[in-house]
Amino acid sequence: MPLTRTLGVGSQAAASAVATYRRTITPPDDLVIPTSPLLVYAMPRLTFWFRQLAGVLGCTVLPEFAVRSVDGLVQPAIEWLPLGPPVVINPAPTNPTILSFFMPARLVRVSLTRPAGQPTTVDLVMAGSL
Repeated sequence: MPLTRTLGVGSQAAASAVATYRRTITPPDDLVIPTSPLLVYAMPRLTFWFRQLAGVLGCTVLPEFAVRSVDGLVQPAIEWLPLGPPVVINPAPTNPTILSFFMPARLVRVSLTRPAGQPTTVDLVMAGSL
């Protein structure tokens, strides 16, 4: 039978940290649309889940991370870096696209670009965990 009391085995109690962000996005035009950032301090396992609800061609997504701010004109600006190359997600709503990364970051976000002229709707979830 496993020990379930941490006081009896000489370790300390720890809680699992998880942060999530879920949105349904319909880009209004063909420009790059960034999401709001998600704070993921001390949660290096980053998971991005995408499901395209409308559109025949797959939307292009670019997961991004930030580890610091840089000098801006009036206030510090967040320096966004790509987590990998842009990915065209599966346009079938029954087959979501999942991307996983391990990166110690401060913030994460996703930049979306719809196929030229195609009305597109995408469900997305960003998550950070231990």
